[in-house]
Amino acid sequence: MSETPHVDALARTESALASGLTGITPTTALGLIDHWQAACADAGLTEISSSLAHLGGLLRADRLDGRAIGASLRDLSTATVDSASGDGALAGRLQALGAALDRGASMLGA
Repeated sequence: MSETPHVDALARTESALASGLTGITPTTALGLIDHWQAACADAGLTEISSSLAHLGGLLRADRLDGRAIGASLRDLSTATVDSASGDGALAGRLQALGAALDRGASMLGA
């Protein structure tokens, strides 16, 4: 698997989160989550993959639970920041992504 699609997806994810959670359509969010969940599973990043799968399930539910989504975002933020320490080339971008996810969790009361 080429790194370029993942770098492109990272740029799309950063762009989508730049305006906050309310700037992301559900379809866009689920597309990004599905992409990252599969990529992380393939890379053996099981904690992140599991967090993404959980978040996707929450967003696909008939009734959205803001607190549960916020808690899931918080878990994903922590896992993302933790993984940034092991990736020198993308560490700064992953830490920024983790911070954006954390802000989203705070917006949802988590």
